[in-house]
Amino acid sequence: MTLLTHRGGWDATLADLPSVPLPDSTDSYVPVPYPRLVEELKLHIPRFDLTVEDERYALAREGRQMFGVLTCRNGVAADWGLAIGLRSSYDRSLAVDLVSGSRVFVCDNLAFHGESQVSRKHTTNVFRDLPDLMYRMIAAVAGM
Repeated sequence: MTLLTHRGGWDATLADLPSVPLPDSTDSYVPVPYPRLVEELKLHIPRFDLTVEDERYALAREGRQMFGVLTCRNGVAADWGLAIGLRSSYDRSLAVDLVSGSRVFVCDNLAFHGESQVSRKHTTNVFRDLPDLMYRMIAAVAGM
């Protein structure tokens, strides 16, 4: 897993994410709170016999962009793991983007790479669609 910050981003903790003010929704924009994005993702991880071993987060552009990487371990075959990268924004510069694979690369310069990737704009029904996108992304690399 790699989370790199070198373009003005800084390391953050999970506890730091709720401190970033959430912008108001509009008719065409529905922001996904950073903590809720992480929470939704963590709800799906155990469905694949995975546990989160490490999680790293970063904020950039005065908190208007968030990046993260979760490193997971397989509870069945201890030699198999999975990394999940995520990014999102409150300034409409990024969709909700997720990437997964045996290795992922997430950088505040917007480099984002892994074996399976999904994306969802911050629009109406984003909360309805995210669980299915997360499940399909993880399933694609978990061999399900």
